[in-house]
Amino acid sequence: MIRRFLATLLLGLLGATATAAQDSISGRVTGAGGSPEAGVWIIAETPDLPTDYRKIVVTDDNGRFVIPQLPAARYAVWVRGYGLADSAKVPAAPGDELSLTVAMAEDAIEAAAVYPSSYWLALLQPPPATSFHNADGPYRSQAAWRSQLKLNCVLCHQLGSLATRLSTFNDFDAGLKKATGMNYFADALGRQRLLQTLADWGGRIAAGETPIAPPRPRGIERNFVITQWGWGDSYTYAHDQIATDKRDPTRYANAPIYGVDIGNDYLMSLDPASHRVNRIKIPTRDHFDTPWCEQTHKPIDSDDIGPFGFGSLGCPEIDGNTPHTGRYENPANPHNPMMDDSGKIWMTTQIRRQWAEDMPAFCRRSPVIANNLHHRQLAYYDTTTHAFVLVDTCYGTHHLQFDNTGVLWSSGDNYVIGWFDPKKFKADDPASLEAAQGWSEVTVDSDGDG
Repeated sequence: MIRRFLATLLLGLLGATATAAQDSISGRVTGAGGSPEAGVWIIAETPDLPTDYRKIVVTDDNGRFVIPQLPAARYAVWVRGYGLADSAKVPAAPGDELSLTVAMAEDAIEAAAVYPSSYWLALLQPPPATSFHNADGPYRSQAAWRSQLKLNCVLCHQLGSLATRLSTFNDFDAGLKKATGMNYFADALGRQRLLQTLADWGGRIAAGETPIAPPRPRGIERNFVITQWGWGDSYTYAHDQIATDKRDPTRYANAPIYGVDIGNDYLMSLDPASHRVNRIKIPTRDHFDTPWCEQTHKPIDSDDIGPFGFGSLGCPEIDGNTPHTGRYENPANPHNPMMDDSGKIWMTTQIRRQWAEDMPAFCRRSPVIANNLHHRQLAYYDTTTHAFVLVDTCYGTHHLQFDNTGVLWSSGDNYVIGWFDPKKFKADDPASLEAAQGWSEVTVDSDGDG
């Protein structure tokens, strides 16, 4: 899953006329015979700014549009719409008014090329419900299997997109071996059953089957204005973004937007006012540099060293191949940034080995901590000092949320629920680390006695 564009949405009513202001491009779109094309997208894009920039609007019932608040630059403007062939790109600048023409797609296959991936995925036919009756394995119903397919695959991939629409059993088998994590999930779903299902889906598409046509935007859907900026590169795995303190979204208006690149260990930033992007390498402790997929876990007082890393990008199965080999060096594998009320960007990140002996001494006193795996710790980037602070935690972290008192709660540990109080932590006082954090063991009341 590679993401290179950051997008924002602005919902605003279009004016009654499509006349361009000095910072807008306006016009009208017509099709065959001069009839207006309603509910089609108008895309204005430019490479002239410090990073790639794109703005998208939708036409009204009369085919009119206004692309507002464009920075000064040379733009290429074009049209995309369901049922249409993409138009030619027309040069334009803010202040211009355009008359754009489009043609119908030549056939259903050309029209479907721009349909959302979910429409293509809807063509997938799961194994018959009867095939799960008395079946071995964890999935005893078609519904359970479909649910796990979505969790294992759609959670990370845009399943149904062009790159995923392979055509044969062998192609899908080779594709799933590009990452050990994918290969594991394929085996868990029943490899033969999964590959037969995917091959049937891909084969029907290769033979010309297409999804039903989606409806064009209508009503208030046409009022959305989408702005996109390029950030990262073709190997960026931008995972999560944050622009404000979620407890008070009025904070940090017109300030940079931040995100983490989980595949390459960067904190990324975009200034939407200047259109400038930046990225800063997220550090680890004691020169820890083992990529995520090669990492290991070792309990306290044990000689057993077991693998635990997640085999995603750049980590193929033994007999698999991937173009990403060697591109992803991500010991920190950062995740889920959150902003506080003092300009700090907190994130879940791995700062050290996942060996119990590397934990702070006070962590090792707890058997539930010392004897189990707890992936990722914490760090923050101070936007005022431009410095990272690594924060070791006994418990594992994955997603973060501040509560109303400023305590930072995390999910992602299979054994405990952990919390961290930044008010009790001082980066220059190691003793404060223990006072600032706590956890509660997760237990299941299996006998119901409370």
